[in-house]
Amino acid sequence: MTRGSGCARGLDRGAKWLGRHWLAVMNLFWGLYVGLAILAPVLMQVGWTGPGKVIYLLYRPACHQRPERSFFLGGPQGAYSLEELSAAGADVDPLARAIGNPSLGWKVAVCERDTALYGAVFVAGLAYGLFRNRFRRLRIPLWACLLFLLPMAVDGTLQLIGLYESTWLVRSATGALFGIGPVLYAYPLLDESLADLNPRHPSPPAH
Repeated sequence: MTRGSGCARGLDRGAKWLGRHWLAVMNLFWGLYVGLAILAPVLMQVGWTGPGKVIYLLYRPACHQRPERSFFLGGPQGAYSLEELSAAGADVDPLARAIGNPSLGWKVAVCERDTALYGAVFVAGLAYGLFRNRFRRLRIPLWACLLFLLPMAVDGTLQLIGLYESTWLVRSATGALFGIGPVLYAYPLLDESLADLNPRHPSPPAH
Protein backbone atom coordinates (compact mmCIF):
# COMPACT_ATOMS: atom_id res chain seq x y z
CA MET A 1 0.00 0.00 0.00
CA THR A 2 1.44 3.35 -1.02
CA ARG A 3 1.69 6.32 1.30
CA GLY A 4 -0.93 8.18 -0.73
CA SER A 5 -3.47 5.36 -0.54
CA GLY A 6 -2.88 5.00 3.21
CA CYS A 7 -3.54 8.70 3.69
CA ALA A 8 -6.71 8.45 1.60
CA ARG A 9 -7.93 5.50 3.68
CA GLY A 10 -7.22 7.44 6.86
CA LEU A 11 -9.16 10.44 5.58
CA ASP A 12 -12.02 8.18 4.55
CA ARG A 13 -12.16 6.58 8.02
CA GLY A 14 -12.02 10.03 9.61
CA ALA A 15 -14.86 11.30 7.42
CA LYS A 16 -16.99 8.26 8.26
CA TRP A 17 -16.31 8.68 11.98
CA LEU A 18 -17.27 12.34 11.80
CA GLY A 19 -20.39 11.44 9.86
CA ARG A 20 -21.45 9.04 12.62
CA HIS A 21 -20.54 11.31 15.53
CA TRP A 22 -21.16 14.79 14.14
CA LEU A 23 -23.79 15.62 16.77
CA ALA A 24 -21.48 14.77 19.66
CA VAL A 25 -18.73 16.86 18.05
CA MET A 26 -21.08 19.83 17.58
CA ASN A 27 -22.38 19.63 21.14
CA LEU A 28 -18.86 19.34 22.53
CA PHE A 29 -17.72 22.34 20.50
CA TRP A 30 -20.59 24.63 21.51
CA GLY A 31 -20.47 23.43 25.11
CA LEU A 32 -16.78 24.31 25.32
CA TYR A 33 -17.32 27.59 23.50
CA VAL A 34 -19.96 28.94 25.85
CA GLY A 35 -18.45 27.14 28.84
CA LEU A 36 -15.06 28.83 28.46
CA ALA A 37 -16.72 32.23 28.16
CA ILE A 38 -18.48 31.61 31.49
CA LEU A 39 -15.34 30.14 33.03
CA ALA A 40 -13.42 33.40 32.54
CA PRO A 41 -15.19 35.35 35.35
CA VAL A 42 -15.03 32.29 37.60
CA LEU A 43 -11.26 32.16 37.17
CA MET A 44 -11.01 35.87 37.91
CA GLN A 45 -13.13 35.44 41.02
CA VAL A 46 -10.92 32.69 42.46
CA GLY A 47 -7.72 34.57 41.70
CA TRP A 48 -6.55 32.73 38.58
CA THR A 49 -6.35 36.01 36.71
CA GLY A 50 -3.75 34.90 34.14
CA PRO A 51 -5.85 32.13 32.55
CA GLY A 52 -8.96 34.29 32.91
CA LYS A 53 -7.42 37.18 30.97
CA VAL A 54 -6.23 34.79 28.28
CA ILE A 55 -9.82 33.65 27.74
CA TYR A 56 -11.04 37.26 27.47
CA LEU A 57 -8.32 37.91 24.91
CA LEU A 58 -9.21 34.82 22.88
CA TYR A 59 -12.84 35.91 22.61
CA ARG A 60 -12.10 39.50 21.62
CA PRO A 61 -12.29 38.91 17.85
CA ALA A 62 -15.67 37.20 18.28
CA CYS A 63 -17.52 39.77 20.41
CA HIS A 64 -17.52 43.45 21.30
CA GLN A 65 -17.42 42.48 25.01
CA ARG A 66 -18.98 45.77 26.11
CA PRO A 67 -19.54 45.57 29.89
CA GLU A 68 -22.96 47.27 29.83
CA ARG A 69 -24.16 44.48 27.53
CA SER A 70 -22.56 41.56 29.35
CA PHE A 71 -23.48 39.32 32.28
CA PHE A 72 -21.40 39.57 35.46
CA LEU A 73 -20.56 36.86 37.98
CA GLY A 74 -19.31 37.26 41.52
CA GLY A 75 -20.76 40.73 42.14
CA PRO A 76 -23.94 42.23 43.57
CA GLN A 77 -25.71 42.27 40.16
CA GLY A 78 -25.82 40.01 37.16
CA ALA A 79 -25.94 42.93 34.71
CA TYR A 80 -25.26 46.67 34.82
CA SER A 81 -26.36 49.68 32.84
CA LEU A 82 -23.84 52.10 31.40
CA GLU A 83 -24.78 54.62 34.08
CA GLU A 84 -24.27 52.12 36.89
CA LEU A 85 -20.85 51.15 35.56
CA SER A 86 -19.80 54.77 35.19
CA ALA A 87 -20.95 55.58 38.73
CA ALA A 88 -18.89 52.65 40.03
CA GLY A 89 -15.77 53.98 38.30
CA ALA A 90 -15.54 51.27 35.66
CA ASP A 91 -13.89 52.04 32.33
CA VAL A 92 -16.80 52.07 29.87
CA ASP A 93 -14.82 52.95 26.75
CA PRO A 94 -16.03 50.38 24.18
CA LEU A 95 -12.46 49.87 22.98
CA ALA A 96 -11.18 49.20 26.50
CA ARG A 97 -13.45 46.17 26.97
CA ALA A 98 -13.25 46.34 30.76
CA ILE A 99 -13.64 42.92 32.37
CA GLY A 100 -14.85 44.06 35.79
CA ASN A 101 -13.36 44.26 39.28
CA PRO A 102 -13.87 42.63 42.70
CA SER A 103 -16.64 45.06 43.70
CA LEU A 104 -18.67 44.77 40.49
CA GLY A 105 -17.85 41.16 39.71
CA TRP A 106 -16.35 39.86 36.49
CA LYS A 107 -18.09 39.79 33.15
CA VAL A 108 -18.66 36.76 30.96
CA ALA A 109 -16.22 36.78 28.04
CA VAL A 110 -19.00 37.33 25.49
CA CYS A 111 -22.00 39.66 25.61
CA GLU A 112 -25.46 38.78 26.89
CA ARG A 113 -26.81 38.12 23.41
CA ASP A 114 -23.93 35.83 22.45
CA THR A 115 -24.08 34.00 25.78
CA ALA A 116 -27.75 33.23 25.16
CA LEU A 117 -27.17 32.39 21.49
CA TYR A 118 -24.33 29.93 21.98
CA GLY A 119 -25.93 28.52 25.11
CA ALA A 120 -29.15 27.93 23.17
CA VAL A 121 -27.29 26.14 20.37
CA PHE A 122 -25.68 23.88 22.97
CA VAL A 123 -28.91 23.13 24.88
CA ALA A 124 -30.90 22.65 21.66
CA GLY A 125 -28.21 20.26 20.44
CA LEU A 126 -28.48 18.22 23.64
CA ALA A 127 -32.26 18.15 23.28
CA TYR A 128 -31.86 17.03 19.67
CA GLY A 129 -29.73 14.14 20.82
CA LEU A 130 -32.31 13.08 23.40
CA PHE A 131 -35.32 13.35 21.07
CA ARG A 132 -33.60 12.81 17.74
CA ASN A 133 -36.33 11.00 15.81
CA ARG A 134 -39.01 13.42 16.93
CA PHE A 135 -36.97 16.46 15.91
CA ARG A 136 -36.18 14.93 12.54
CA ARG A 137 -39.86 14.42 11.80
CA LEU A 138 -40.66 17.98 12.88
CA ARG A 139 -37.93 19.67 10.84
CA ILE A 140 -38.84 23.30 10.26
CA PRO A 141 -38.64 24.85 6.76
CA LEU A 142 -36.17 27.58 5.87
CA TRP A 143 -38.73 30.37 6.12
CA ALA A 144 -39.52 29.33 9.70
CA CYS A 145 -35.80 29.31 10.53
CA LEU A 146 -35.56 32.87 9.24
CA LEU A 147 -38.39 33.88 11.57
CA PHE A 148 -36.25 32.72 14.51
CA LEU A 149 -33.48 35.04 13.30
CA LEU A 150 -35.69 38.07 12.68
CA PRO A 151 -36.15 39.31 16.30
CA MET A 152 -32.41 39.61 16.87
CA ALA A 153 -31.92 41.35 13.54
CA VAL A 154 -34.62 43.89 14.38
CA ASP A 155 -33.45 44.44 17.95
CA GLY A 156 -29.82 44.77 16.95
CA THR A 157 -30.57 47.13 14.08
CA LEU A 158 -32.78 49.45 16.15
CA GLN A 159 -30.13 49.57 18.84
CA LEU A 160 -27.34 50.14 16.32
CA ILE A 161 -29.04 53.17 14.76
CA GLY A 162 -29.77 54.60 18.20
CA LEU A 163 -33.56 54.37 18.31
CA TYR A 164 -33.49 52.70 21.71
CA GLU A 165 -31.30 50.77 24.14
CA SER A 166 -32.15 47.11 24.44
CA THR A 167 -32.28 45.29 27.78
CA TRP A 168 -30.46 42.17 28.95
CA LEU A 169 -33.73 40.25 28.81
CA VAL A 170 -34.49 41.22 25.21
CA ARG A 171 -30.91 40.54 24.12
CA SER A 172 -31.01 37.14 25.79
CA ALA A 173 -34.40 36.18 24.34
CA THR A 174 -33.54 37.24 20.79
CA GLY A 175 -30.12 35.62 21.02
CA ALA A 176 -31.63 32.34 22.22
CA LEU A 177 -34.15 32.32 19.35
CA PHE A 178 -31.31 32.99 16.92
CA GLY A 179 -29.50 29.94 18.27
CA ILE A 180 -32.48 27.58 18.34
CA GLY A 181 -33.76 28.23 14.81
CA PRO A 182 -30.71 26.97 12.87
CA VAL A 183 -30.54 23.85 15.05
CA LEU A 184 -34.16 22.95 14.28
CA TYR A 185 -33.53 23.54 10.59
CA ALA A 186 -29.95 22.36 9.97
CA TYR A 187 -29.48 19.42 12.32
CA PRO A 188 -32.24 17.28 10.74
CA LEU A 189 -30.77 18.08 7.32
CA LEU A 190 -27.35 16.94 8.49
CA ASP A 191 -28.86 13.77 9.90
CA GLU A 192 -30.64 13.06 6.63
CA SER A 193 -27.56 13.67 4.49
CA LEU A 194 -25.35 11.53 6.75
CA ALA A 195 -27.88 8.77 7.41
CA ASP A 196 -25.97 6.21 5.34
CA LEU A 197 -22.99 6.59 7.69
CA ASN A 198 -25.04 6.20 10.86
CA PRO A 199 -27.07 2.95 10.94
CA ARG A 200 -28.21 3.70 14.51
CA HIS A 201 -30.20 6.69 13.24
CA PRO A 202 -31.52 5.90 9.75
CA SER A 203 -33.66 8.38 7.89
CA PRO A 204 -37.30 8.43 9.03
CA PRO A 205 -39.76 6.85 6.59
CA ALA A 206 -41.32 9.16 4.04
CA HIS A 207 -44.98 10.10 4.60
